[in-house]
Amino acid sequence: MTIDLGTVSEGTLLPESLIEAFTEELYAVRDKTNRKHSKLVVQANSYNYVINNLKDAEMSEELIEIVSDLVNELIDALNEYAMPYTYFGALEGDGACFGWWIDHFALDEALSHAAPPVDEEQWIQDCFCEGPDCKDRHGYIVHINDHGNITLMDAEHTVIWSIV
Repeated sequence: MTIDLGTVSEGTLLPESLIEAFTEELYAVRDKTNRKHSKLVVQANSYNYVINNLKDAEMSEELIEIVSDLVNELIDALNEYAMPYTYFGALEGDGACFGWWIDHFALDEALSHAAPPVDEEQWIQDCFCEGPDCKDRHGYIVHINDHGNITLMDAEHTVIWSIV
């Protein structure tokens, strides 16, 4: 499954906008897999209905807390679908820009333990098994070209994600 890296919602922290955008994204990624989060989607739709009907009224502290918890639950649910070395959340440096991003810290950490690059490619082993064919089953190939473009591939060189 490939998820398009980039922005899902930007320029707002309004819970009703975030819930709507995150719910749509959850539907989209859910449809690409067999895993379901129907309870969260139903909750999100219910709260979306409540929020839309309260736009002109003040929200109670209790509703604000419920809505805030729902936004966090949706972020957690989306992160269950994250591709290796990516995450769903706010863009570093812009708390009002949410989407799918490269987890540069995790990638750099993995690369620091990887074997030296061969032809701009490094092997990241993501397990600690000792089997002779472990490299072919448990890990990723990272290709970083001389311009800094990064591509993450599986052991068969199938692209998982790529950024320029």
